[in-house]
Amino acid sequence: MQQVLHVALKTPPSERTITTRQPVAVGAVVAHFASLVVGFAALVYLGRHQWFFADEWAALLKRGLGLSGEDGLLQPHNEHWIAGPILIYRMIYNLIGVKSYIPYLACDLALHVALAHVLWQIMRKLRVDAWVSTALSTMFVFLGAGAENILWAFQVGFIGSFLLGFIALYLVMDGTVAESGDRGFGSGTERAQQTEVVSPPKRAASSLSVARIAWASGLCVASLAFSSNVIPVIVVVAAVAWYRQDLRAAGGVALAPAAVFAGWMLLYGRGGLGAHEITAGSLVALPAFVALGLARSLQAIIRIPGLVVSLAALAGIWLWWRERTTQIALIIAGGAVLFFALTGIGRVAEFGVGFAKSERYVYLGVALLLPLAGVLLTMLIRDSFRRQALVLVLLAYALVSNALLLRARAGEELVRETQIREEVLAAAQLQASGEVLLADSPDILESPDVSWSGVAALRADGALPDDQPRAKALDRARLRYQAVFGATAGFESGLEGCLVSDAGAPLRVTGPASYTLDAPPDVTIEAALDPSGPWVALDRNNARPVLDVAIEEPDVLLDSEDGSPFEVCGAG
Repeated sequence: MQQVLHVALKTPPSERTITTRQPVAVGAVVAHFASLVVGFAALVYLGRHQWFFADEWAALLKRGLGLSGEDGLLQPHNEHWIAGPILIYRMIYNLIGVKSYIPYLACDLALHVALAHVLWQIMRKLRVDAWVSTALSTMFVFLGAGAENILWAFQVGFIGSFLLGFIALYLVMDGTVAESGDRGFGSGTERAQQTEVVSPPKRAASSLSVARIAWASGLCVASLAFSSNVIPVIVVVAAVAWYRQDLRAAGGVALAPAAVFAGWMLLYGRGGLGAHEITAGSLVALPAFVALGLARSLQAIIRIPGLVVSLAALAGIWLWWRERTTQIALIIAGGAVLFFALTGIGRVAEFGVGFAKSERYVYLGVALLLPLAGVLLTMLIRDSFRRQALVLVLLAYALVSNALLLRARAGEELVRETQIREEVLAAAQLQASGEVLLADSPDILESPDVSWSGVAALRADGALPDDQPRAKALDRARLRYQAVFGATAGFESGLEGCLVSDAGAPLRVTGPASYTLDAPPDVTIEAALDPSGPWVALDRNNARPVLDVAIEEPDVLLDSEDGSPFEVCGAG
């Protein structure tokens, strides 16, 4: 041992960095950048048929580029300031409208892949093994457990905020890694030699320049304009700055974002807090929400629940007293605890503890826990070829498992979003035809922000795709928008007397005309334009008796879903 140490100390530093493991490190770096390029292309291909739904329509149809006003950039979306996502969406909309989802998704995926790279850089600063860092970042690229943030372009807000926050974290971690740190999987002898020569990095008395602190603070401010979910990351950045230097450095990082967020919340953001109820019961359930969120996030990384418990216990009980890189990784992981705690305060009462399993939150939890996972796995593989092989198999399983889950989720989302696309196109075509539309809104699936005025704006802007809706989608739209229950008749009576349903024989009514319906309130009435369908369940509008039919041809067929008898009479 003394001979090894003597030889090592006599070797010039430049020569000590040249080892047999260096090519392996180069291979890991090449593999990492290849995973980013291939991953981005694969994800764009996977999501090429996705489309707009839910909150995206608010950004497209209800938000403008002014600062003030109800549609301004400073207005909240729930509790989030989303100026960044609105600017991105409006910029792309002005170029191509909603003719293709790919540019919107590509922007989200570009930030997602960039976040994977920043996480890789942070893990390398924490002396995580090169191949472990590459495997974990690749798994993150294909994180099926966080599929919502990857496949839904509107999550550019969540991802963008974390990306900027983690870049700030990277800046305040300057100098964390010794140049002679781990270069990749190696033999136990090689690692033993390295352990004898290289001491763990020591805490610097002062290493953060004013410029780095200023840049980190500015990035934290910018991150707030994408999503309020970044607050725990900002706390982590400040905590790491404090740990690495002093309290003044932490204040230099946190003061500006704290002031900006407090001012925004006071002037604008508090209006978005009213939707979230906080009760005594929700606060009691908060620890369960946090625990479930952390467990699901760890399981997304390892994919084996038993190992999740083991790693969590190992991190919390033993490793804090180890080398400094572990302590920084634990500070970052502490951000995951804070994230689920802050999220749970506003979500438990409305959605329950199980909402912690949401893919959007698991994705962010994984981002905060990934560096600690890398440190733990690196410690596991030291001095043991068998453990190295086991970790490789474990990470390969996690990658494949997440990728398969992501593909399955893309298929599920495609079914829903294809229906939304057809509903929007059918609503636009009916509106353009000049036919009478009786429904108050298009009632697009999971898209409450799409109104008739919004559909008109899409048409006026030439923003819609050029293809036409399928005939069945158009039939569904006609029945939903032109056969509507109400309290009073909008047309003349369509019958003299009444028609009584007969099981297996739908009633026929013509329009434009009004009818009254006599059926129990719990009976679902279906309508179709052809016996072969599609059959559409009509909204009885709290069992209101009058059915207005604006469809002139063909006849509208009426039947009950369960075959229950009902009666249709003339109105008036």
